[in-house]
Amino acid sequence: MLKDLLPKKEESQETSDYSFSTGSVADYTKLVKEISQEKQYYSQSVDDEPEELESQIEENNSQSVKRVTKAVNTTAAKFVVNSSDRVISFLGNLILGDVDDADFSADAAEKKELQEAWADVFPENTKIPPWLIAVVCTLLIYGPKFQMAIKYKRAQEKIENDARVIHEQKKQLDDYKKELEQIKKTNGSN
Repeated sequence: MLKDLLPKKEESQETSDYSFSTGSVADYTKLVKEISQEKQYYSQSVDDEPEELESQIEENNSQSVKRVTKAVNTTAAKFVVNSSDRVISFLGNLILGDVDDADFSADAAEKKELQEAWADVFPENTKIPPWLIAVVCTLLIYGPKFQMAIKYKRAQEKIENDARVIHEQKKQLDDYKKELEQIKKTNGSN
């Protein structure tokens, strides 16, 4: 249907005899002539200056490195600040006893400020060794559990001590009761 609307070409004898999949013999000979012509040399444009391209590449690489460095340092700073906050909360609670961790913990704004300061202080591409991260995280997780174990042990010792004191006082009270009964018997018989 659409083919009927298009004007028909007259086929030449040359193309009807033989043709390549990409075109006719005439197209092929024209291509061979273009290939065999002497090469033309073009002058370099200002945009193609190698020094300018190198400086652009270096600038792009520098910006990429800065972004990666900032991300790495921010992550390291976040780890240091959060770890420090938990350690300080743990130590404060350990020293003062039964105190809420929130009393020693920094709030979100303080943590953010500390993270920015630490990220600026770190040298380029600060990478915290994975083993150190594992050790610190393990200590931060199990430290408060040991603290609770110490508190439970102290409470248990206090309960046992109080029970011993109560038992001794009860024994003394029983002894006083016996003495009082003895005194009543001796006074009542006189």
